[in-house]
Amino acid sequence: LGDLSALAIYWNTNAHSRSGLSRDEVLKNLRQRIAVNNQQAPTDIEYILRPLNIKARIVLAMKPRQEEFKRPMFDIKVDLDEISLNINRDQYSDLLHLLEFRDYLSVQSKYIKYRISNDIIEKPTVKKWKFAYEAIVNEEVRPKFECYKWENIKLHLDRCREYRSIHFQELLGKTTVEQKQRAEVKYNTNYRNNSKSRFIYSI
Repeated sequence: LGDLSALAIYWNTNAHSRSGLSRDEVLKNLRQRIAVNNQQAPTDIEYILRPLNIKARIVLAMKPRQEEFKRPMFDIKVDLDEISLNINRDQYSDLLHLLEFRDYLSVQSKYIKYRISNDIIEKPTVKKWKFAYEAIVNEEVRPKFECYKWENIKLHLDRCREYRSIHFQELLGKTTVEQKQRAEVKYNTNYRNNSKSRFIYSI
């Protein structure tokens, strides 16, 4: 028998910071806002999921074979109170801002290494142009040109020749499963790395 009381999800759009309170005051303030049930819930909490009580009862058949499977192995009964889901305009707007901020942090973590310190360039406009140049060149331009370097082209050709040789050996029945799998992994990895370049090499 399991019992889950006052399961709830809330999002207050006008929440105030508790940084000025002591630890005991913060804990006391939070405990006062714990709902007992859906009827005894704080009025200053904006719930997305209203407090919900769940009771679950499970009966296990420990030896179903000896009982000739007359009872199910798992007999589960779940009792739920009324489920209430609601999201208002302010909560929806806050969630969108949160997702937007998450995307902003993701992009910032990718390009922050190209930021120029104030000691090197004093003019803000020059610093911004320098940052944009370094970010675009290192993230967009140079990776594409890497595909056209002779070292990468030669590596691709060697892998294709190796794959072709093993394929011929497979047709003749002279190859092992391990050799075939290793060649396929190398070829597929090389194909994915060069698919963006749209460059076809002839063997």
